[in-house]
Amino acid sequence: EVLAQHNGRPTVMEFYGNACPHCHDAALQLRAVEQSAIRSEDFNWVMVNTDDPGMAPLWTAYHVDEIPHFEFFDAEGHAVAFEVGDIGPERIKKRMAQISAQSSYMRTSGSSISTASSTSQWF
Repeated sequence: EVLAQHNGRPTVMEFYGNACPHCHDAALQLRAVEQSAIRSEDFNWVMVNTDDPGMAPLWTAYHVDEIPHFEFFDAEGHAVAFEVGDIGPERIKKRMAQISAQSSYMRTSGSSISTASSTSQWF
């Protein structure tokens, strides 16, 4: 989470569970979106397993009661939106486009943003 939120790229944080059928469906539907975002180095994509007790502070901090749960962060690491449920790739892409537009505005208005590479992380 720290790397993803501080490398100057917007982040999608996806909370999932191993036994969650909706999470498996979402993973299949979103695989192309995730891979495209990573290849283009426009976004980080962080996967957080809610079955891992060590991740409890993270999913508790974002009030994750249902999964899949997606948190969206701008390039400065601020939480700017969230979605819950099997929402599909079009809705995720729409949120990402909104955040990209906001981040582009910040870059052109003189905000300092690093050029570290995008990441996909699993916790």
